[in-house]
Amino acid sequence: DSFDQLFSPTLQLLLEQVENYLFGCYDALCILLMIKVTHQFRRAAQSRTINSLNGFFDQLTQLLWPRLRTVMELHSRSIKQATVLSLGGVDLHAHYVSRRFAEFTCSVLLILQKGNKTPNQNNNNNNNEPSSGGGRGNGSNKTPPP
Repeated sequence: DSFDQLFSPTLQLLLEQVENYLFGCYDALCILLMIKVTHQFRRAAQSRTINSLNGFFDQLTQLLWPRLRTVMELHSRSIKQATVLSLGGVDLHAHYVSRRFAEFTCSVLLILQKGNKTPNQNNNNNNNEPSSGGGRGNGSNKTPPP
């Protein structure tokens, strides 16, 4: 296949670079985002019947999922081994571990959310103005509010 002859070295280099990056990566959200993007590109390629990239997506997925599992196990072990003294004293505000866990959980839920809708797209604006900055090309000559 001419596609394999032409792109095989490039895809191998890409896989090596991802593997080198993942070796020192402990960011679970980054890895989860990479998995999500890989899945979306695989679906896009399949919808266009581009089957020549299936092997690349399989190899990429085989690199990402084990690393995510390892990083999550390290995070879990870190929480289990924590002691009251290592976590700091009592404070009137929410503990930083609780805040970090809440932020992490929210991020995971947003990454895994079905569809491509953002929270601003769920609001129904009937005035045809953009919900955030920019908004070029909407056919409106209104100036954005200050």
